[in-house]
Amino acid sequence: MKDSLTCQHCGTPVPATRSDQFCCAGCAYVFEMMHSQGFEHFYDLKSSQTLAPVSVQSMREQDYAWLEALIEDGRAELTLAVQGLSCIGCIWLIERLYSRMGGAQVLVDITRGELTLTWSPTEFSPVAFAKELQRFGYMLGPQRGDAIKDNTLERRTGICGAFAMNAMAFSLPTYFGMAPDFMFAKWFDLVAAISATLALFIGGSYFAERSWRSLRAGVLHIDTPITLGILAAYIGSLVGWVGGIPGLKYFDFVAMFIFLMLGGRWVQQAAVARNRRKLLRDPSIAETVIVAGKAVAVGEVKAGDHFEIKPGQAM
Repeated sequence: MKDSLTCQHCGTPVPATRSDQFCCAGCAYVFEMMHSQGFEHFYDLKSSQTLAPVSVQSMREQDYAWLEALIEDGRAELTLAVQGLSCIGCIWLIERLYSRMGGAQVLVDITRGELTLTWSPTEFSPVAFAKELQRFGYMLGPQRGDAIKDNTLERRTGICGAFAMNAMAFSLPTYFGMAPDFMFAKWFDLVAAISATLALFIGGSYFAERSWRSLRAGVLHIDTPITLGILAAYIGSLVGWVGGIPGLKYFDFVAMFIFLMLGGRWVQQAAVARNRRKLLRDPSIAETVIVAGKAVAVGEVKAGDHFEIKPGQAM
């Protein structure tokens, strides 16, 4: 029976070594916090969804000097990365905490792992809010450089998906026995060839550019065999179309292959970006040090400077 228990906070299995109904001390602490501060509705919104257990990192003392530096100029709006978002309950909780602490408006983007804060400098403290969020298992960090979304790959994937469907639609009659001398056969082949060609230039060029850069650097990249495969299939189909060899005409395959490769790459990059957003600062690595009583970035420390770091941190 013990093995069938799930954590009352996150819903993950409770280890046999635990004597309570929580998977870890972090979840037990946050669960108690939720109930003591009147946020029990969080679990109604979460419903049966399983969350990630509370990170050990969120239970450690954090250095928010980086956040203080961002608001030194008196700004009243800021976009930050946030770790720990998983469901609509998280959005509800963050909004309630923000409102309770005097913030004006908070916009939570759960897909990108970011939140945008707007506040009045005389009524709200972003640092105090960050510390309060940490108590509930959410970690704030500076917005990463990759937070600015690049839609280039996404657009290419969508456009090539349309070309792939077009090429398949006009190639389908051939698979169902359309005679080569049918009055529209040549037009169907032409449309399929144009669709594959456009997919080659728009989608295939993505892999060709990356492959060329890697070869110039003397590195064999995974995009190289993908590029060669696309070119071989396209040239073969072109020869079959011009030479009247039905067994070589596979424009639909060319367009669909490009679409699937782009789609796979888009999914991969989305997963990598999502994981990067979860990997905020490691609290054991000092980003700032104390020089003459002031917080200074590690990269700005000069030879001969005497500096201090917090206990347990490393450089």
